[in-house]
Amino acid sequence: MKQFAGIIAIIAVTVVIAIFSGCITQTDPLVQKQDFRPATERPLPLPDEKISNYNTNEPHDLVTGYADKEVFSLTSDAVVEGGTLPAEYTCDGSSSSMALSWTNVPAGTREFALMMTTLPGDGTTKWNWVLYHIPKSTSILARNSSGVGTLGAGSHGSTLAYEPPCSQGPGAKTYTFTVYALSDSPVLPGATSQVTGPLLTKAISSITLGKASLNVSYARPI
Repeated sequence: MKQFAGIIAIIAVTVVIAIFSGCITQTDPLVQKQDFRPATERPLPLPDEKISNYNTNEPHDLVTGYADKEVFSLTSDAVVEGGTLPAEYTCDGSSSSMALSWTNVPAGTREFALMMTTLPGDGTTKWNWVLYHIPKSTSILARNSSGVGTLGAGSHGSTLAYEPPCSQGPGAKTYTFTVYALSDSPVLPGATSQVTGPLLTKAISSITLGKASLNVSYARPI
């Protein structure tokens, strides 16, 4: 009986140790297996899994894996995307050109071009601002910018300048500022007065690495 009781005791102790060891392995965070691989090499966690093992300094998205890289963008401190263009940047005000800045430029960019366009409603495109040969080191155009890049001709004629919105029709019109990142200098006529919006658009079509736009609207006072 004593020998039998000893065997029973040994079995009981063995079972208790096995259960206890299993609990620690499964529940104790201090002994959980750590994944020291870079976050980009680890599998995505299931919806009910904790993601504390992931480096929180890395942008992460549970649906796509990782957040998209920041894109080439154009902004202004005078207006937001889809906002109303202040009158001072139109012919109802001081006719100033708006300050602009761009970020996240595509790799390989050698220079920039900038155009401001609108659709007056007759099926055509009207150019208010045509600017090219902007140095690749440029990321900001100040208000009433001058001396940066080369001005082309707007739709109002051969005047090489910013042509502010001055719509004759009723209602709000949408104006689009677009900056183009170019891989090379466009081939253009020798005379700058001949560089129009359509001509520049065609000349940069095959050398555009990326473009960024800012849309605003303006309705003239009645």
